[in-house]
Amino acid sequence: MTSMPDMTTALRHLVWADARLLSEPIWDVPEALTYATGEGERTMAELIAHIVDGAQWYRYCLTAAPMLEISAPRNRTDVDQLNHELASLNNSLLAQASSADEALIVDDGGRELRVTRAMILAQACYHSTEHRSQIDSALRAGGFTGLDLDSYDLWTFLDD
Repeated sequence: MTSMPDMTTALRHLVWADARLLSEPIWDVPEALTYATGEGERTMAELIAHIVDGAQWYRYCLTAAPMLEISAPRNRTDVDQLNHELASLNNSLLAQASSADEALIVDDGGRELRVTRAMILAQACYHSTEHRSQIDSALRAGGFTGLDLDSYDLWTFLDD
């Protein structure tokens, strides 16, 4: 019997799935980037920026690296630039998987979070997955071609 995969597998999948999301041809359609499901809801471009900003936040929690302003993409070139940034951020999270788990205290704008390295890395994977699903549902609701989320699964990743 083999051992259970560690967090590294989940984080490698995160790197792959996020790169795949931002490589989708739907982002060549300007109206897809500006689409929101309703008043007060985030546009698809804002959701993309939020995923990148989230990865930046998780890196900050683990390394105290400074956070930079992330702007919503306006076109395919912007999406490609964010894809490059997200790959770098996700790879920095992947590098954290080789460190021992430990208790951490994170300053969340004056609120003290008591977490562990493993919790942050797991949340990074969950966060991105949640928003990929949100983007797919929103695109479909707006009459756009959605994502083939089944092709984002771990089995496809392992076969890729």
